[in-house]
Amino acid sequence: MSSHHYLLVQKDGEISVYHYAEKTLTLLKFKGETQQDYASDPERFWRAFKEKIEYHDEKLGFIVFSDQETLNIPDTIVLCNSDDFHPAALSNVYELGDLSQLNQFSHPPLVEFDIAALANNAKETEAEAITATSITPQVKEKTEVIEVENAPILTPQDFFTKKTRDYKNS
Repeated sequence: MSSHHYLLVQKDGEISVYHYAEKTLTLLKFKGETQQDYASDPERFWRAFKEKIEYHDEKLGFIVFSDQETLNIPDTIVLCNSDDFHPAALSNVYELGDLSQLNQFSHPPLVEFDIAALANNAKETEAEAITATSITPQVKEKTEVIEVENAPILTPQDFFTKKTRDYKNS
């Protein structure tokens, strides 16, 4: 049975959910909303979450960034083994902005979990790729500019009017 992985960002009682697979984070929307109220009714959030992902006892893994000390996952959700859980896929988490002020934890708990280091490695790799492409010489095509006497031609009608005048005058 395969496992699915999610990133949860909880701030000020609101929670955003991202599904991640193959180094891609996809923001899940619940009835068009990108954030859900979590503080007032966590059970309602988890019901909506299970409905959204059409949950049927699959194994799930969560990485959580929160302004709270914990985020409780209901017992009805089966967590994957830590061996099945690969947070390295989250190397592009820096795209979500600065999460450094939030608590970081995971379900299932991971022994080594340093998203900041993963994000820095991804940024360095991206910077190296950009540097490598900018060093490669680029050939620019030469374009010849033909200047037209008098005013610039702005529309097709202006063009044909001018051509007609030129024809009559010659």
